[in-house]
Amino acid sequence: MTDVKIDQVAEALEALAHPSRLQILVTLTERYSLPLTSLQQQLQISFPVLSSHLTHLQEQHLLVSQQQGNELHYSLADASLRQVINIIRTKYM
Repeated sequence: MTDVKIDQVAEALEALAHPSRLQILVTLTERYSLPLTSLQQQLQISFPVLSSHLTHLQEQHLLVSQQQGNELHYSLADASLRQVINIIRTKYM
C-alpha cells in the first residue's frame, strides 16, 4: 500500500473516531437513508454542527447525498462501510 493510500485510510478512520460522526454513521447503518431533518431530530445536533459533520464525512467519501423532492437525503457511500460499522457496533456498543 502506498503512503498516499495509508494517509487516506488514516483520514477516514479519523473521521470515524469523532463521537458525533460515528453516531451519524451508526444511524445511517440502521436506516439506510435519511433526510437531513430526520437526522437532526434523531441525533439532537444543531443544524450547523450536523452540516459540518456531514460535509466532513462526504469529503472522506463515507457518505453520499441525494436530493429527493425538497429534502436532501444522506446514506452510507457503500455496503462495505455498513459492514465496518456493524463490526464496530458488535464489538463496542
